[in-house]
Amino acid sequence: MSLILIVLVGSGIAISTIGVFAFKWWSERHRYRCLENLPSPQGRHWFFGHGRQILASVKEKKYFKLLFDWAKELGPIYVYWISNTPIIILSDPKLMENTLIDGVKQGAWVRTPSGQKAWNDAVGPILLGQNGTEWQWRRKAWNPEFTSSALSNHLDLVKQSCLQVIETIKQIPQTKTVKADPLFVELTMRVISGLLFGVPVDKNDSSPTNLPLLEIDRTYEAMSVITYRYLRIATGEKMWLKYLPIRASQEYWQARRYLEQFLAPRIDLALQIRDNSDRDWSEVSSLFKESMLVRIATKNTKYNRASLISESIQLLIAGTDTTAHSLSFALAELSLNRHIYEKAQNIVDRTWEKYNGINADSLRELNYISAIFKGVQSKTVAGMPMCLHIGIPTPAILDGIVW
Repeated sequence: MSLILIVLVGSGIAISTIGVFAFKWWSERHRYRCLENLPSPQGRHWFFGHGRQILASVKEKKYFKLLFDWAKELGPIYVYWISNTPIIILSDPKLMENTLIDGVKQGAWVRTPSGQKAWNDAVGPILLGQNGTEWQWRRKAWNPEFTSSALSNHLDLVKQSCLQVIETIKQIPQTKTVKADPLFVELTMRVISGLLFGVPVDKNDSSPTNLPLLEIDRTYEAMSVITYRYLRIATGEKMWLKYLPIRASQEYWQARRYLEQFLAPRIDLALQIRDNSDRDWSEVSSLFKESMLVRIATKNTKYNRASLISESIQLLIAGTDTTAHSLSFALAELSLNRHIYEKAQNIVDRTWEKYNGINADSLRELNYISAIFKGVQSKTVAGMPMCLHIGIPTPAILDGIVW
């Protein structure tokens, strides 16, 4: 009798559990039913959606090529599914711009919990992985540092880094092909490192405070590993896999340790300056004392060592890749349009001579260069679609990740 009772109770629990999961699955599917009318890639599995195709493309490092191929087949707006979660893909530049601008204005641009977890899992809690008050105080801390007036005070860093790249190009034999992207990666990484962390732009400059200097290749490799892990998590890989003794997790921890070892001494010094403001810090370089890191640490005591390391890694990644690769696209387009290149060169040369270099006034006269850059972005953006991860019932402006 007791055995029959146990079987009945167990069966009841099992049926109830299956019912709960089935109802949740049906509810999620019904919630986004309106999006079923959008074009969608073939091969959608009834349970996994397109998840297996997406994960396979990420592992082969062909995720964006897959999105681009789907865009050519399905048009400027389509949807793919991870289980019952829809991800809308926009590849029309104007549509993407309007979506971003309207989303910010309307306050409807939100991040899903899964998107936030993916950001925070990479190196720890950061601005892009927060919401509410946690997002607000971080945003208030960093936003003033990236205004045009604040950045105009650091144009010498940009000029010095550009001149350094020019010297590198001059040293390359004319018979040898110049690889532009690595040069732009070094250019942008040195500028970002100088602005954020007070790292000397001159690669031959020694640090008077015995802080580690920037190793471009090793740092960029480590950044790439972190970015690749974020992409895998954002497209469905389980976070706990990083704790398994597999190659991907080993590479992740090695990359994270390297970046933390580079940043930790600088962050420790910034916190010491904050906590001992009455001390004479004349032995510390003015470049470091005027860096964003020191200013952020000084004016916002909510930041500690761990949170500054996490934020710094993400800012280093975000500030390098986007700018470097955009410059590479621009150079490629200019090489294919000689008349535009020559006109741009004449304008830059004339402006440089007029103002004796780069400054805030000279930049205001380079509208033609800005137009070129916007044109390049409009032309190449179709290969870098906008992914909208839906976290609310409305299919309008949603959680976005822009690549």
